[in-house]
Amino acid sequence: MRLTNCVANLGAIAAPHAIGIMTYHQSARSEWQKVFLAAVVYTVGAIVFVIFGSGERQSWAGTAAGDNRKEKPKRFTESEQTTVNKQSDDSAVVQQSTEQ
Repeated sequence: MRLTNCVANLGAIAAPHAIGIMTYHQSARSEWQKVFLAAVVYTVGAIVFVIFGSGERQSWAGTAAGDNRKEKPKRFTESEQTTVNKQSDDSAVVQQSTEQ
């Protein structure tokens, strides 16, 4: 998540520099037309994705049953581990009491 946020913020950092490069010589109308044309292209692309795109897994992407990845074991904090141990101890006590 942190890496994704970092990469997403690089665009915000690079945008003023890119516009400065595109309008370096003089701030003429023709140079700003290039900037607005690029903005229109990106906006149209975003609108097309919002209308036609989806977040559903595609058939060619594989299925959960076909994945050979092993799940990472869950790591507990010390307080969570204490809670898990207490719950398993309580269930052992309940099992012992039902057997009698």
